[in-house]
Amino acid sequence: MPSLTREFVTLLIADRRYAIERRHVHEAQRPGPVTPLPFVPDYIEGVVNIDGKIAIRLDLGRLFTG
Repeated sequence: MPSLTREFVTLLIADRRYAIERRHVHEAQRPGPVTPLPFVPDYIEGVVNIDGKIAIRLDLGRLFTG
């Protein structure tokens, strides 16, 4: 019989709360320093190094609220 219990990770973005089912979250961490990028939309804060891989850091509050 499948479990009736589900776990969620919640995020507060701007003034809204979002939830993601825990099974879809691989990892959560605070990235180090951000390297800004020129000529990108304002919701892109720049790039960060996460475990030797380059990732784009987004400001989801700006992205979702415009």
